[in-house]
Parts: sequence; C-alpha cells; structure tokens
Amino acid sequence: MIVLTSFKEASVMKNVVKLGGARWGPPFAGGWPEVEWMKPKRKNGTAVLLRDFGSDPLVPYHDYMLDLYRERWPAVRRWLGEYAELDVAVACWCPNTKTARAQIANFGTFHCHMGVVGDVLTAAGVAWEYGVEHETMMVRG
Repeated sequence: MIVLTSFKEASVMKNVVKLGGARWGPPFAGGWPEVEWMKPKRKNGTAVLLRDFGSDPLVPYHDYMLDLYRERWPAVRRWLGEYAELDVAVACWCPNTKTARAQIANFGTFHCHMGVVGDVLTAAGVAWEYGVEHETMMVRG
C-alpha cells in the first residue's frame, strides 16, 4: 500500500519504505530516496506553487500538475513497477509548512500536490491512501 503523507508522519511509520515526494526533504530524511516524478517542479526546475494560479487556484493548479504528470508518465510507470506492491510512505512537507499552516488557519484546509499524485495513482489502478493529516485537512482540488 502506498501512503501519501507528511515527513512528520512518515518519520514515525514502521515497516514501510520511506520516500520523499517534495521538492526537497528535511535533514532527518537525508537517506530517503526521492520520487522525482512527483516533485512539483516545472521542466526548468522552478517550483509550481499554488499562488502562481491566481485568486481561484485549485482547478488551474490541479490541471497544470496533472499535465506535468502525464508528461512524466514513463517515469511514473517505472516507479510503479518498483514500488506499487510494497508498503511505501511518500512524504511531503504539507501540512507543516508556513503556507499550509496559513491555509489551515484561514480556511480549515490546505492544498497539496499529493492530491494530484493520488489522482495519478487512482488512474493507474494502484492501491493507496492518505496519511492522517492529508486525509483530515487537505482540500480536494
């Protein structure tokens, strides 16, 4: 089972392969392999940020990220071939970033690229779930 979660939650999980799915990871995750195809980065390496998509960003962000992941499909398939049958925790910073905490304070939810990753995994027919923080507080785009 693949769990899309935070670095905080993944750090205490037992008996799982721990991977980073963010643009960078915390020092304690220095030995965790990174999932390059999941990183919210443009082809030129710049970050894809929710705030780049105007005053109503959820749908445009989601669509943009989905297009990026479609372009990365060969890498997605290779990764799934290696990890889909394992117990895996793929971590990102949300909801423990300043931006995500502000979203939670203002709206009670946060937005995360892991929502789009979940859509990709569903489309690929892979079993997965969110960690507790993502499941309870993340807005679906």
